[in-house]
This record gives sequence, C-alpha cells and structure tokens, in this order.
Amino acid sequence: MKTQISRDSHDSSKRYSGVYQQQGRMLTDADWNELVSIINDRVTSALRDVVGSGGPATGKLLISNTLQMTPGSVYADGLMATLPGTTPFTYATQPDFPLAPGTPAVNESLYADVWERPVLFLEDPNLQDPGLHGADTCTRTQVMLQIKRCPAGQQPTDPLVNPGRGNAPLTLSQRVGGTGPAAQFTGNYLFRLEVHDVKGSPTAPSELTLKWSSENAAEAYANGPGVPQDYQGNDWLYEFYNAATERHLGVHLGTPPAGFPSRGLLKEGYPVSVPDAATYPFVRRWDGWCTLTRNTTTGVWTFVSGGRDRGAPLSTANAQGVHGHVRIDNGVLHLELQDLALALTLTGGGTTSRAFVAGDYWLAPVREQDAAGDQLLSGAQPVGLLHRYVKLGVIAAGSFTPERTLGFPSLTRLMSPSVGDSGANYVGTEAHADVTGTTVQSQLSSLLPVLNKANSATNGSNLIGSAAITGTPKNLTAGTVRSQLTQLVTHLNTHVASNSTDHDTRYYPRTEANTAFASASHHHDARYPSILYQWAFSLNHGGSWSMVLPRFTQPPLVALGLKVLVPQGNEDDHYFVYNGPIHSQVRVELYFGTSSSQQLIVWNSSNENVDVHLRLFDVR
Repeated sequence: MKTQISRDSHDSSKRYSGVYQQQGRMLTDADWNELVSIINDRVTSALRDVVGSGGPATGKLLISNTLQMTPGSVYADGLMATLPGTTPFTYATQPDFPLAPGTPAVNESLYADVWERPVLFLEDPNLQDPGLHGADTCTRTQVMLQIKRCPAGQQPTDPLVNPGRGNAPLTLSQRVGGTGPAAQFTGNYLFRLEVHDVKGSPTAPSELTLKWSSENAAEAYANGPGVPQDYQGNDWLYEFYNAATERHLGVHLGTPPAGFPSRGLLKEGYPVSVPDAATYPFVRRWDGWCTLTRNTTTGVWTFVSGGRDRGAPLSTANAQGVHGHVRIDNGVLHLELQDLALALTLTGGGTTSRAFVAGDYWLAPVREQDAAGDQLLSGAQPVGLLHRYVKLGVIAAGSFTPERTLGFPSLTRLMSPSVGDSGANYVGTEAHADVTGTTVQSQLSSLLPVLNKANSATNGSNLIGSAAITGTPKNLTAGTVRSQLTQLVTHLNTHVASNSTDHDTRYYPRTEANTAFASASHHHDARYPSILYQWAFSLNHGGSWSMVLPRFTQPPLVALGLKVLVPQGNEDDHYFVYNGPIHSQVRVELYFGTSSSQQLIVWNSSNENVDVHLRLFDVR
C-alpha cells in the first residue's frame, strides 16, 4: 500500500494467528497492520476452501442475455467482492472499471478481476476528522470488482496468459560508497520498487517501466495551489494521477485500444506548469524511474536512455560503484541508486521473460543500523498487488451463458429438509445431450422417467440403443435393440422359407452336398443339414437290410460307415474300413413304393460280414 507505514511485517509462512500487546511497550503501526493481515488471510483462506470461486445463489452478480449487469457479489479464490446498489449497468458503465476498453463480442468470455487497492483521504475526504483540524488517521483498502473481456480461445484463469501477480525476484543491498544520507547514516524508511507500466503480454513483455521511492510513494497531495513548496523539487519524480490510472493496474487481455490503459503522468522535477487538475487531480512523488525494452524474438533486454534517481541521470556509461550506474548482465538489471544497490531478474531462462504486471511492488524496510553491503532483500518476490480471477460466462449471439458456479447455495440449504429447497436444486451439473437440466434435481427428474421406460417390457427395447453390427453376409444397422431384433427376425424368416431364393443362394447347392456334408467333413458341424434318420446294424455277406420311409420331396444325403470283423489270434479287433456316401460292394438304394412311401435297401455283395452305420440328412 502507498501509505505512510514503517514496514509490512506480515509473513504468512510463519503461521501467526494473533498479535498481543505487552505492558509498557511501544505501539507501532506494523503490529496493528499485521493483525489485520492475519485476520484477512484466515478469513480468505477459509472462504477459499469452502467457497472457492463463484457467486452466491442469493445476491450474486447477474448478467443478462443483453449483457445488462445487476449489482451483486462474486467470490474469487475466497475473496468476496460486491458492487452495491440495485441499478443495472453495462460493461462500459461499470463503477470499478472506468473507461473499460472495447465492446463485448460473440465467443468472448467475461470474467471478474478481483483485487484490493489502498484508499487515502484524497479520494475519500471522510477519512479526515474535522475535530482534528482535518488530519487523516488510518487509510483503507477497497476490493475492486472489474468485469473484463477475454478473447475467444483463451482462459482468463490461466496464469500463463493472465497472471495475478508477477514473479521477478529482487535482491536489494545497502550500496558501498553511497552519496546520500547512508554515507553518514542510513535513517529509517520504507523503500518501494513498483512496476509502472508493461507493454505487450505480461509473460512476454516488449517494454517495462519501473519507478521507486524511499517514502513508499506515500507523499501525495491534491494537484493545485495547495501543494507545499518544500514538496516541490527538481531532484524528485512526480506522478500526476486520477481514479482511472489507479484502477487500470493489472492485466488486460486482447489488443488494447490507443490510450488504454491509463497510466499516471511521470514528470522529472516539479513542473512549472502542472497538468490540468480536472484530468489529474492528485500528485505523488518518487525517487526515480527507468524504462527497459525487450526483443520478443531473442528475449534480450536493453536499457533505454533516460531515467533518473534523485536527479542523477541513469546511464550504462557510469562506472560500476557510481550513483546512476546501470547494466544488464545475464538477464539481471543492476541499478546503483543513491543509497541502495538493486538487482532485478528479468529473464526466466533462454528467451523467456519473467512475468510483470502493472502494479507489482516490492517493499524493504531500511534502518539506520544497516551497514554498507548489508542485504535487505534476497530473491524476494513482489508482495502485491494480487489479482484473483473468476470466469463469469461466455457470450453468444443474443445470449449469455453464465458459469454454473455462479449460483452456489448456502451451506444450510445443502441439507435443507424442505421440499424443493435442498442442495440438489442448487448444485450444478454438466450439461448432457440426453438429460435436460443444469442442477442435480432437474437432471434426476429428467432421468428417472427415462429409466422407468427403459425397464418397461413394452418400451425398454425401443429406447436402449445399439451400435451397428457388421458381418458376412448380413449386417445390422445401428438403432434400438427392438429395431435390430426386427431386422434379424425378418432376415431369418426369409432365409428359412422353403421357397425363398435367399435360401438357395446362401447355402450349399445339391451338387456340392455329397462332399460338403460327408460324415468325415469338417464342414458338417458348422453348416446346416439336419439328420433325418440313422441306424446301426450288421449284414452277413450276401445279405440285405430294408426300411420303409415316408416319401422324400428331395433326395436325402447318405452317409455310410462300415466296420469289418478281422480275427487276430485270440482277439477280435473292430476298426473302420470305410466312410463315405457309397461303396462298390455295399450298396444303398432308395425305391419308390407308394405315393406316400419309399423303401430303403442296403445290399452286401462282399465276402465279408460288415457292421453298418447309416445316416440320412436333409439338405434343403
């Protein structure tokens, strides 16, 4: 915060839970401020764990299909932000984001940028107490809720695209051979380094402007004749600013229009003719500034001629150890200020850059006990500002689709015993092509009738689908189970009909039946002829066997198996001597008897007694 504080002692890694005063001790601003930070961290952390990011079911920020916005609240990583009131507004007229750039377009998404900024009495005169002759006491922080645009194809919550804060490490030391107060004594102050402006992407910038202050940039006044004379000087940098420049800090996705974002106007020395107070109503001062550029192809950073520190020009021509010396070694910026030596890492390795966000700042308490060469910061990350993001929804032609997290119920409603008020009516679900609704309850209400039909004997097979089934020669096209069964039954009925042409073209013709369906053929079991009759009997040599059978409409297939008895010593061994449809000495003949019968006769004209296994097959 750009306020008159002695230091920022809060360190969340120490896990402190409270601050307690002791008798007879001094009261300092740092202790009080650390207590506030501890409480804020605990509340935000708890809300992040329970709520995360989104909007409450009651009192949330609303965006209509015409992009009219109704004031309300959102949470971003546990930090709540609220736009008060009931009067709707538009993207261009939102209260926390003056001069919002461009116009929301189809396929873009809208997101909330939630962050905290300091507020001084210059912006809010109520922070001054008339009873103290207008003196101000404490400052405030205010949570910003800014609705921003995100181009199609990008995610506003992606830290590689939209970082909430930069990540450049800073090392700061007391300079050996300082020319300022540190040459005699250091004094006590709070040093601040801040990112004034970033051109290009925050993760691949093309230009970077830095500024710094030994007063935490807390010395500010209303622009006008009331600025004290001793505040004005030629060895300071002055920033003339307004409400827009204070609110335009952070990242703005897409290609910004000319003149956006607004930045404070930097002036070396207090100008004789100050900028118009209506445009820039406030002024604060800094010790110095510098600008760097970066080749976005090679990633090489370069110091831009210009820049000063307490009136001393900055230059790469200044020798190392001299006030105003600048150099960039291996992607690290080295600045020798009046009392301090600064080293800021610019590169992330190779051609990549560290991330920089306008408004990033580092703080270092400087004390008179510090000696030349003492290190005040070592690889310190920026401590502010922190931007938190929550996606609000996507713009379509004539409509706006909000994120489902914008409408979470209260914890008491999740377990509400009241009908129609339980959590299932509020907890959102992913959309599904076959089940309507966007809450658990609405999707269950849509799903249960479908399940009831699916389990119904009359309806289920008409609802449950099946993919296509391929085969030769018959395929089943995709459809419901019932439709596929209908295809299959129709095909079978056609196929087995006695007069079907399909039957004759799918199975063995009569001329191939004798070979294909022989009893020894491997085709037999896998094909379709059925056994009509089978017998087993013995025939003496010269003997015969007969049987009267119903008359055949088509000659059957004959399969004949023969055994012969061969004496071998004291044992008789049986073995097959022949398998086939016909035999030269054992004949099978079928004679017409009557109009409804036929006679089957088997003749044994051999000189052996044989065992016969005879089968007749239907091969229609």
